[in-house]
Amino acid sequence: MPLDSLPLIGTEVELAQIIIEPKVSEKAISETLDRLNTLRDRILNGSSFSSMAILYSEDPGSNRNGGEYKGLKRGQFVKEFEAVAFNLRPGEISKPFKTDYGYHIVQLQVKRGEELDLRHILIKPKVEQSDLDEGKDILDSLRLLIVSGTKSFNEIARKHSADDESKLNGGVLMNPMTTDTRWNLEDLDRNIFYAVDNIEVGEISEATLVREQDGKEIFRIIQLRRRIPPHRANLDQDFTLLKNFVENQKRQEKLMSWVSKKKESTHIFIAPNYRDCQIL
Repeated sequence: MPLDSLPLIGTEVELAQIIIEPKVSEKAISETLDRLNTLRDRILNGSSFSSMAILYSEDPGSNRNGGEYKGLKRGQFVKEFEAVAFNLRPGEISKPFKTDYGYHIVQLQVKRGEELDLRHILIKPKVEQSDLDEGKDILDSLRLLIVSGTKSFNEIARKHSADDESKLNGGVLMNPMTTDTRWNLEDLDRNIFYAVDNIEVGEISEATLVREQDGKEIFRIIQLRRRIPPHRANLDQDFTLLKNFVENQKRQEKLMSWVSKKKESTHIFIAPNYRDCQIL
C-alpha cells in the first residue's frame, strides 16, 4: 500500500473512568410509587390510560402516543419489564414495579402468542440535592485515595464504579467502533473531551456531574492514560485500524466485482433523469 494512501490519524487518547451514581432517597421512591398507584386507581375508575401516559409518563419513546408499544417480543425490553408484561391478561394493569429506568405500570392490550401490544407509564424518582452532594463527596474521596497513592485507579474502578461495561477492566473505556482502547479526540463525547482537554497523561479530572441520555445523573472522573499525537497510520501503532481498513477494502472490491458480473445478466431500469450519471 503506497505511503500516501495511508490515512492520517488525528490526536488519539486512551481513557479510564469511574462513575458514581447518586442514590435515590427512600422518600423519593415512596413518592414515585404513590404517584403511580394514584394513576393506576384513576385508570381503574375510568380514566384513559393513554391520556394519563401523555400527561405523566417520563418515557420519551412512548409518552406522545399514550405509552403504547406494539409488537413487543421477548428480548426487546429489559427482563424486569418483560417478566411483568408477559404475565398480564389482556386489559389488566400491573402494580408498580422497578427497572433500571425507573418505576412503571403496564396495561396489556393484546397478546398474540409471544408478541404483545401494551401501554405503560414510567416515572423516575427525583434525585434530591442532598443525594447529589453525597454522591460527589463519595467520588471526591475515592479520587483522593488514588491521587495520594493509597489505592490504584484500577482497584477503585473495579470495586466502586457504577459502569458495568468498564469496571472489570479497571475503568478502561473501549471504543465500540474499533474494538480498541484508543479514541480520536473528535469522536469523544463533549463532556469527556472537556474533562481531559487540559490534563496531562496520568492525571485525573475533577468529579463532574453528567446527565446521561436517559436523564440519569451521575458523577464521573476520567484518567488520561495515553495521548497519541497526529501521525500517518502505521503497523506499529495502528494495526487494528489498518486491519479493519484492508478488510473493508477487500469486501468492497468483492461487492463491486459481484455487481459488475450481475449487471451483465440482470435487466436494470435507469430513470431518464439519471441516464447521464457517470457512476451508473
